[in-house]
Amino acid sequence: MSESDQPRIILAPIKNMNTLKNIFCVLIALALLPSTSLADTKDDEIDYLLGSVGESGCTFIRNGKRYSGKDARAHLESKRRHIAQLIDSAEAFIEKVASKSSMSGKPYLISCTGEDQQTANEWFSEVLINYRGSGFSRE
Repeated sequence: MSESDQPRIILAPIKNMNTLKNIFCVLIALALLPSTSLADTKDDEIDYLLGSVGESGCTFIRNGKRYSGKDARAHLESKRRHIAQLIDSAEAFIEKVASKSSMSGKPYLISCTGEDQQTANEWFSEVLINYRGSGFSRE
């Protein structure tokens, strides 16, 4: 190697080091995004589920009493606030909040015009699957 080649060899790793630092910074930033993104996705999905029942026109049956979708939404939002720390996914919301009465243990039911009555668990699970498949979710 001639002496004129040596500075290029020394400078090349420095340029690569800056590039590596930039790549490393981008990777760190990307690694931080999923946790924020997942939290946003969970909340977006739960908000969508709540909006769906509120706007569905279906009847929500809780402990044998019939409620409008809007009343169901308000009730489920209240339950959600009380146990927010236990809800880490839309599925957990369906299981822990939207499926059954925490007082009686009886399953919630949903009755929509022209459809068979079903459990709220089935109804919300189907809505979630359709939402995720629609392209509107962030997943």
